[in-house]
Amino acid sequence: MSKFEELEERLYDILQCTICLNLPKDTVYQCTNGHLMCPGCLTRLLTELKLEKEDVTCLHCHCIISQRNVCRNVIAELVAAELPASCRLCNTQMSRKDLEQHELELCSERVTECPYKAIGCRWRGPHRESGAHGMRCPLSNKSGADILKTLVECDHQYQKKMEQFDSIFNLLSTQKIVHQDIEFGFYKTSKVGGLSDIDFFDTISFPAFKNEWRLEARLIRHPLQPKLMYQLILDSSEKFPCILKYLLLQGPHGYFKIQPRIVNFHFSDTSDIGPEVEVTLSDPSLYTILVSGQYLKFRLIMFLLTKEENTDD
Repeated sequence: MSKFEELEERLYDILQCTICLNLPKDTVYQCTNGHLMCPGCLTRLLTELKLEKEDVTCLHCHCIISQRNVCRNVIAELVAAELPASCRLCNTQMSRKDLEQHELELCSERVTECPYKAIGCRWRGPHRESGAHGMRCPLSNKSGADILKTLVECDHQYQKKMEQFDSIFNLLSTQKIVHQDIEFGFYKTSKVGGLSDIDFFDTISFPAFKNEWRLEARLIRHPLQPKLMYQLILDSSEKFPCILKYLLLQGPHGYFKIQPRIVNFHFSDTSDIGPEVEVTLSDPSLYTILVSGQYLKFRLIMFLLTKEENTDD
């Protein structure tokens, strides 16, 4: 190992989060004695503080951790941003600050869709193949009448999306609303053979509407068409029945911008697991990063409904 590689390794050890032992992606926080934490671990610690109703302490120096006494460490953020990293898709090395733009916009292996997607082509593949596919795509020779039919269908889908946003805006007038920033933690893999192994994730429990809740998720790791599915679980020992509408959004420290989908479910003693919901990403290039199972940080918004407000029944 060269002196440069040895220095690089020491910097990784110094700058890693003292809880999850990963190098923070962007923001770096520290306790009053300077021990570093990533935003996800800090959020989990503060959530545990609310749940246990007792002091949460630094794992190293046992000083008290709260929203008031933690602060950012900008020097650590700048140094971590300059450390080398490899693209998960093409293995090209670059500084960590350039990695996100490379994987989303520049990498030849990033997943892209056909330029004729708007008129019905379902092709998705590496960016380096998109030009060749565009030249031979059968939809490039569609007649005007066929294109018009497709555009009418696209307009119908757009109207449905606008109705979804209207529903979300209407829900904001609900009297009881809770939001929770969550991070999925990996706990097992199921080997099913081929290219589609399944990773399982869950979150820590959190309080809302007199109950305890958590989320479970499974990631189907197909290289070109991965799927992330989640379920909301009523996790209280003593369960208070409630009618909820809820949706998952990109979290404040999250990587994935997703298309919101409202779920309506009546939770009770005998029905404590919500339906499985697929997380749909807004940008197809993010699917290649989704396969890694990292940065699964989201914001869950929950609306408690009265029987009168629950118009879907």
